Amino acid sequence: GIGTGSEKIDHSGGGQQSASSNAPANWTNYAINVSAGVFFAQLSRELYSTVYRQLLNHLREETPSTASHDLANLCRMAVAVYPDIGLAPMLELCVERIREEFAHGAGARNRSEHSDMRLHWHMLLLAHVLLNAGSQATVHASALIDILRFMDTHCRSTKSIELYGM
Repeated sequence: GIGTGSEKIDHSGGGQQSASSNAPANWTNYAINVSAGVFFAQLSRELYSTVYRQLLNHLREETPSTASHDLANLCRMAVAVYPDIGLAPMLELCVERIREEFAHGAGARNRSEHSDMRLHWHMLLLAHVLLNAGSQATVHASALIDILRFMDTHCRSTKSIELYGM
């Protein structure tokens, strides 16, 4: 499936490994992400919608424990191609899952549990897809402000606060 790789989500607050510590894997991941961006850019709007739906279905079914930044970058590149098609369903997914994880107690304690991992993943994904959404993000300003206020109220664990402050 989509999103297999070698990078683990870092719950310690120390960030990702340095580029030099895993240079071949980093270059491979970079090349795959650039290639994916080129791939998405070559698709017609109709074919993009089909491929993008498959990506969203994968994201709904799994929370990546590996390659989280790479998968978030792939999603960022996918949304950047047709933000008018891709941004709304990705925001809907992220907002729904962020609220769901807070409802299960994620982000309220200083230890990493499965729910915290899912929360952190959807916070990371949200931040990444907004990077290249352009003016399309303003269409969703109200929903974005609402989820930011919600996270401001509910983020209490160190890692959640760090991710919220990205």
